[in-house]
Amino acid sequence: MTKPTSPFVTLSLSQAKVVLLAKAVEQTDGKSGAWTSTDSQSVSLKTAHALGESASSERFLFERAKRVLELADERHEATHVNTKANPTLALAWLLILTAFAGGVALDQLGNVEHVINLLAPPFWSVLLWNLVVYVVLIGCALGCIGYGKNRFSLPLRNLLQWCAQHSSHLPLQRGLRGSFYTDWSRLTAPLVRLHVARCLHAAAIAFSLGLICSLLFRGFGTAYWVGWESTWLSEQPETVKAILDWTYGLVPTFEALPAMPDLELVKNLRTDQLPYLKEPVSAAPWLIRMMVMLAVVVIVPRLLFILFDTWRIRRWQKRVSLPIADPYFQNLLQDQELQGSLGALRIVAPKTASEAAFDRLETLLDFWGDETGNDIEAMDYYADCILAPEWPVGERPSTILVYFDATATPESDVHGNLTEALRTMLAAQGHERFAVLLDKGPFAERNKNYPDRWLERLRAWQALCDETGVALFVLGETQDEQIDFIKRVRNWSLSGSPIVADAAEDKQ
Repeated sequence: MTKPTSPFVTLSLSQAKVVLLAKAVEQTDGKSGAWTSTDSQSVSLKTAHALGESASSERFLFERAKRVLELADERHEATHVNTKANPTLALAWLLILTAFAGGVALDQLGNVEHVINLLAPPFWSVLLWNLVVYVVLIGCALGCIGYGKNRFSLPLRNLLQWCAQHSSHLPLQRGLRGSFYTDWSRLTAPLVRLHVARCLHAAAIAFSLGLICSLLFRGFGTAYWVGWESTWLSEQPETVKAILDWTYGLVPTFEALPAMPDLELVKNLRTDQLPYLKEPVSAAPWLIRMMVMLAVVVIVPRLLFILFDTWRIRRWQKRVSLPIADPYFQNLLQDQELQGSLGALRIVAPKTASEAAFDRLETLLDFWGDETGNDIEAMDYYADCILAPEWPVGERPSTILVYFDATATPESDVHGNLTEALRTMLAAQGHERFAVLLDKGPFAERNKNYPDRWLERLRAWQALCDETGVALFVLGETQDEQIDFIKRVRNWSLSGSPIVADAAEDKQ
């Protein structure tokens, strides 16, 4: 696998949640503070080894995150977080119902009693406002009006976005949940914007439906007539007729809709002239025209926007761009690149090794990763005829370690000859990565009051390994030292160059 050049990885929303939750687990103390860097390194090694170098960054991060959460659950750490914003859903419905009520109430404005004003400002304001919104939305889509961080939005939309982003959690939460929600809010900001936009489109439809319902029902119990009034156009009936023709007149005429009025009738429809009409003009056809105009200008376009936003939401949920510029992700992906190409770990150990020694070796295999070829072969180091284990050569190169207890004094004719014989036979099988594992634990326990003795013993073993031309790795006692041991062995196995144990590190 080559190191990713993109600053993002593409995951589904559910996968991104798992990855961010694992990140929060690792970067905050759990209930018992039990999560350590050793745990993180162990999970990384196992995941990289199990998936191999061909695994994508997306798969590695997701599979690794699942292992982190499984381990946290085993330790009874609370890792459940709620990302379903139920308060936001309630707020959305409240906004929609309020918009409907506002539409019902708006129809009462701008009309005198029993007269529908054809030039009523509230009605025309609704149409013009929606047309302006469409122009702005198209301009934003084309990049002409705001883009990226300079995205154009009104205060109401900004307020709704803030409420939606903070409704699923308390802003003062700390620890794991606080860390998770910080990343989650940042990641899902585009999704929240889409949900808010869809909610506002639904509210606009509800507002228009409220206005239409008011227009429908107000005429059942009361007779309404039609007229017009205007301060600026009162002496310009020709202009008023042109306005009516280019707006109401665009609605196709059918049986229920009579033709548009002529100029003389338009003059007589001025509200101060209505009392002098022989027969007042019924408002029914004009109410129908109003409802058709609302449907064409508001309801149908907004429904299309809702469908479009719904499609965008579903697409976004399937393809979330998770930023990986954070050092946390960069370190993980670098580890994957280094560790994913190695095969099994095979260890040769003496039959006489203690049970504790075999337990430590089993731990090493566990840290190495999920590899079916991992194996420990116990053999008689002092047999007259040395036969190396027969291990198959896999697609990924195996790493072979021959185990020695540091309590043994290194001897060229014993340990040196054994090492050389095993290396030669295993190389003939195709296993080229061969090194010595020196178990420091028993020696350190016996000589814990004499640290200089360890340095002397280490130098003796190092001289033997130099003589035979193999790398030497020292296995410590603690879990951290064992993880470090695995990392050093893996790095050596990847590079193919001998690594000499650092005596400065092993003074401990």
